[in-house]
Amino acid sequence: MSDIEEEGQAAVPVEEPRIPITTERALGAVAMALICLISFANVVVRYVTDFSFAFTEEYSTFLMVFMTFVGAALASAGNNHIRIAVIVNRLPPAGRIFCEMLSVV
Repeated sequence: MSDIEEEGQAAVPVEEPRIPITTERALGAVAMALICLISFANVVVRYVTDFSFAFTEEYSTFLMVFMTFVGAALASAGNNHIRIAVIVNRLPPAGRIFCEMLSVV
C-alpha cells in the first residue's frame, strides 16, 4: 500500500500505457549489453596488444545517452519518475490532478 493510500487520501489514477513497453526494455538491454561488450573487448585488446580501439568511448557515450532516454521514456510510461510530493500530497484531488497534468507538460 502506498503512503497516499495509508493516509486515506485518493491517489491520482494512472492509465496503462497504450504501447507495450517490451520494445523499450529490449532496446535498453541491448544498449547495456553493447556497452559491456565494447568496453570488455577494448580492455582485452589493450591488455593483449597495447592497442586500443579508437571508437569505444564515443560508442559507449552514445549508447549511454540512448539508454538514458529509453529509461526516461519507460519511467514516464510507468509513472515511476522520482518526485518530491510534500506539497502535492496536501492538495485536494483536483489539485493533484492539475499538478500531474502540469508535470507531464
